[in-house]
Amino acid sequence: MDINRSLTYFKEDEQWINKFLIGSVLMLIPFGTIPVMGWLIAIIRNKLEDENAGLPDWDDIGTYAVDGLKIMGVSLIWFIPIFAIMCLQFTLIFGGISGVSVFAESLGEDATFNIIMGINLLSYCFYPFIFIFSFAIGILHYPLYGLLADDLSFNEAINPRNAFKVLRANLGEFIVILAVTYGLSMFSFFGFLLCIIGIIPLYVYIYTVMGDLIAQVYKKSQENLALGEEATA
Repeated sequence: MDINRSLTYFKEDEQWINKFLIGSVLMLIPFGTIPVMGWLIAIIRNKLEDENAGLPDWDDIGTYAVDGLKIMGVSLIWFIPIFAIMCLQFTLIFGGISGVSVFAESLGEDATFNIIMGINLLSYCFYPFIFIFSFAIGILHYPLYGLLADDLSFNEAINPRNAFKVLRANLGEFIVILAVTYGLSMFSFFGFLLCIIGIIPLYVYIYTVMGDLIAQVYKKSQENLALGEEATA
């Protein structure tokens, strides 16, 4: 994986400033992040075809919007288990406390307090599951982007097994992408503290870095999968 190339290749595109500006303006518009996410898919698609490809032009924004909607659709479906856990947690806390409050007078102050504390403590048991599911879904998005760039259909993309198969074939480097993305996001946060306007172009820049890294790692994953199939044939 060539991280340095991913961080700097955008400068080889003579129109990179204009492309960054367009992406930044879109991110300031409601729902403008949808085509920007699709632009990320276009970066990956171009890099899969030619590792020296520059940044995609913005003349195919309709296709970018469709790809961005695919990402949002898959994300919403994947997050259903987390939403279910959070709803269960909400029901336990507010339903339990409401029920206890009805019988508070007959239970007594100490018993009511102990039951409420028990409900609150029990609600904390949900957080590890929320964290684990959130982390898993977050890292699965990287191979998902590669699969969508590789023209996987939406119906196949919503099956997390397809993304997991690619992730497992090159787990270490996908974790590196996660670390790089997290590091750049933290840098963007400090950029926000220094200059509120500068954070938007930084997020566009993160997409350009992610696009090149994902293309590299996804291609390696497919090679590993092909070698594994040959070995078992």
